[in-house]
Amino acid sequence: MTVEAARAHLVRDEDWLAGEERALAALESARREDALVAAERTRLRQEHHDAGRPALGAEEAGEAVAETGRRLQEARGRLGEAQARLRADTENRSRLAAVLDRVKAQRKAQELWATMAQLIGSADGRKLRNFAQSLSLDLLLVQANRYLADLARRYRLERVGGADLEIQVVDGEMGDERRGVHSLSGGEMFLVSLALALGLSAMAGGSGGGGIGTLFIDEGFGTLDPGSLDLALSCLEALQATGRQVGVISHVPALVERIGVQVRVTPQGGGRSAVTVTRGTLAVPSPDTAAERELLLPL
Repeated sequence: MTVEAARAHLVRDEDWLAGEERALAALESARREDALVAAERTRLRQEHHDAGRPALGAEEAGEAVAETGRRLQEARGRLGEAQARLRADTENRSRLAAVLDRVKAQRKAQELWATMAQLIGSADGRKLRNFAQSLSLDLLLVQANRYLADLARRYRLERVGGADLEIQVVDGEMGDERRGVHSLSGGEMFLVSLALALGLSAMAGGSGGGGIGTLFIDEGFGTLDPGSLDLALSCLEALQATGRQVGVISHVPALVERIGVQVRVTPQGGGRSAVTVTRGTLAVPSPDTAAERELLLPL
């Protein structure tokens, strides 16, 4: 320090010295506060490094802040787009719920028609025809079984499971065994056919008394044993008593005794025949051929 500087300091008074001391104390306080801030930042920087984060300088940190801001703006943009899609999705879900209700109602209606198509739908009408005929067959079997209970009590007719128009017999004497109709003997087949014919006649008659008034049976009686023949004729006589006419075309002489009126057709040759109506009991021979047959018609 020069003499002039020393003299300048020596002329300072006590007030100046006190002011310098206060300024020095303020600087010391600021230094201690800055030291605390520096220590805190050093601690935070160390924690930052310990967490594996890169150590950035001021310039790099600024660039990182700018990049983070840009990414934040992009994230906010994507958030806005996601919120818009969410609102659109909510609206679409509302519209879809209404559509699903209509689809559910339409599917319920479609199931009905699909079932109808499965049962009776076909391009050629075959399914509907078979379905309608199967209903008629059910009614026919009910009527036929009524007559079959008198003609052949052993048997009962029913439809074949899974088939529309096929029938089978239930053998009551064999533990209700199901058998095909082709397993029946000739006489049994005739009785079953007769029961079906009588059942069809009953169905055609209906409750009004109309329908089939005359029933013709051509052959078949020759396959019956005497007991079955008597049952068949008794059934036909009972049917006649209801007002229907029954015509029997047969070679069996035993029928002559049970038929009141006979119509005999005798070939004359040259394409001509003679017809004779006879009442009462006749001794009619049994021809070996079909050249001469008797039409036995009770009136």
